[in-house]
Amino acid sequence: MKAHFRVFCALLAAAACSACGLPALTPTPDASFRARPPEVAEGTRLRIPEVQRTTLANGLTVLVMETPESETLRVTFADRAATDDTETPPGLAALSVLAVSSGTLMADGRIERTPQLLGEKLSSAMLGCGVAFRLDALPAEAEPAFELLARVVQRPALDDEALRRARAQATRRNSSESVVVFRSLERMAADALYGHDNPFAHFVYGSAEERAAISDEAVRKFYAARYQPRQSALLVVGPLAAARAFALAKASFEAWHPVSAPVAVADATFAVVPPERRPSGLGLLSSAPGANLVMLLPCPRRDSPDTYAGDLTATLIGKLWSSGLNARLRHDASTSYFTSAECVQTRTGGVFKIELDSEPGQFATTLDTIQEQLDRLARAPVAESELADARSLYLGKHAISSSTSAGLESILLDQFSNDLPDQYAAGLEAHVKATTPADIQTFARRYLTRQNTVLAVQGSKQLLADPLTRFGNTVWKSASQAQRGE
Repeated sequence: MKAHFRVFCALLAAAACSACGLPALTPTPDASFRARPPEVAEGTRLRIPEVQRTTLANGLTVLVMETPESETLRVTFADRAATDDTETPPGLAALSVLAVSSGTLMADGRIERTPQLLGEKLSSAMLGCGVAFRLDALPAEAEPAFELLARVVQRPALDDEALRRARAQATRRNSSESVVVFRSLERMAADALYGHDNPFAHFVYGSAEERAAISDEAVRKFYAARYQPRQSALLVVGPLAAARAFALAKASFEAWHPVSAPVAVADATFAVVPPERRPSGLGLLSSAPGANLVMLLPCPRRDSPDTYAGDLTATLIGKLWSSGLNARLRHDASTSYFTSAECVQTRTGGVFKIELDSEPGQFATTLDTIQEQLDRLARAPVAESELADARSLYLGKHAISSSTSAGLESILLDQFSNDLPDQYAAGLEAHVKATTPADIQTFARRYLTRQNTVLAVQGSKQLLADPLTRFGNTVWKSASQAQRGE
């Protein structure tokens, strides 16, 4: 669903600029948003099971969605305090995930490597603001699934071998990430837009230099301070009655004692760097033919009422083949074979990103077309028929996702890690249908402005530099600088 499994925490709090006439970015979420009951209309098509909740004596939250028709059970442990958010070296939280999941202490003190159940390995992930560990099991194996997950998160073997394995895995994953051009461009653009401290600007697992600065003892201390029940939840989706899930959670997790002073989850937010203090264009030097482009703009954090307008705007721009950038760039101008737009949000901030490829000779036309599309959304309300198409596509994707245990688990994970109400997804369809063309226009005027834009492109400086300068000053970097996160 939402998140890219990174840690981002800070709302877009840039003030209005009287000289350029920019509207202020909303500094805090609408206070009424959290308390607003879902407006589930009659005849709604997006059916989300009721979320049932309990809290164990040690503070652990247990959230259950019963799906009797499912054949498998998914059990997930989520911790939203285990995050890097500007408090620790980038990559520390991710390194702890790999270390925790690489070894579990058995009851007799032996170490069980790569825990698994019924041949299914434990999977782990970085979230928008925290971490997750999950197991899939058959309903008959519910009890051992709860017990194994409890051992993983409560008794990890953070020995030298586990940490060595974690570092090796982080290096391999960074190598894979560094060859994805759009990820390198996104990091460069996020660095310029929000500053170097924001997590969007870093490798998920930290750069090699950042990881080298993290000692094994720092990982152990991070686990001791951040992995604890009071900021965690057990998420259960599948053919298991809530009462049974609560009983298994109590038996497996309630003996886990919280630390004396749990770390509070920070909701401080990061602000857009003023245009006069940052480059508007970034170039990644390459001799490869073509041009890969990432346009990055601010997007509100996950609990903002602007979320629906942001998601629908991204759908209008990047997903509709009868209009938007796909139609104009691919079908009309034949300048691009790939176009996408996405509003990526977490508990603490977000980015609105447009990704595409282009022919170098058509690069100027490509930039003009993107800007024209953004200007059109801000200039006048979008046609109701076009917005209706975007709503249908957006809700259709959610309907497909919510038909599986994995999709429903991602809903629970999104709601817990981003501190959303339990009934948030239940009201999603009504809120999406209530989003008007005027809401899209307001979103575009507030966030998708030229002053808020950072462009990052890979290609030939000789061919692409001139079009970029129309957006402002441009900085060019080598591939090695980008891979090191510089």
